[in-house]
Amino acid sequence: PEGLMPTVTFSLMISSRQMAKRKVLVRKIDAVETLGCVSVLCSDKTGTLTSGKMAVTDLAIMEAEATTLKHMSIQEAQNSEKSETLKKLAQGGLLNSNAKQTAQLEFVGSPTEVAIVSACHLIVGKPLEEVRSETPQVYDIPFSSATKWMLTAHGSNASNGSQPLSQGLAEAQTQSSQESNIRLLLKGAPEFVVSCCKLSNEQVKAI
Repeated sequence: PEGLMPTVTFSLMISSRQMAKRKVLVRKIDAVETLGCVSVLCSDKTGTLTSGKMAVTDLAIMEAEATTLKHMSIQEAQNSEKSETLKKLAQGGLLNSNAKQTAQLEFVGSPTEVAIVSACHLIVGKPLEEVRSETPQVYDIPFSSATKWMLTAHGSNASNGSQPLSQGLAEAQTQSSQESNIRLLLKGAPEFVVSCCKLSNEQVKAI
């Protein structure tokens, strides 16, 4: 019996050493015994296995009257000649968002919003506040997990145009009684946004 404790200790040390070779650091040696009894291991990957940040790598647009989506990387969208649809998509991504920019020019907000704004900022090539000051927001309906969409309304100095935008972003223009233009931007679940757009059957299938 007196040899049992050293035997167990040496066994746990050998296990810890084997785990260290697989880049697993054991802080308390008795945790090895507990780990040996585990059948299911659950882990929160955000901030643990990942950095807690998201990034947009690709986007897709549908030009007016087209029936297919045009896919491109963010680098391609940034460096290529920008079509009106791409410009509207990028501008809409900056306007229809609650992400903010700090004095250190860093974007803050939810990871999804920051990823969208960062990508659109690269495409537009203008400071976020400059774009938003040109088209001031006058009303918004925040995103909800129940409705799965977000809507913002922007003032009369917004860009004209009422063509629907693909990839979860739609734009509409209305005329108020005072003849001032109000631009509405909608972002959310693709199935909901597509249902709000005037698209042909071919366009819906492509999306």
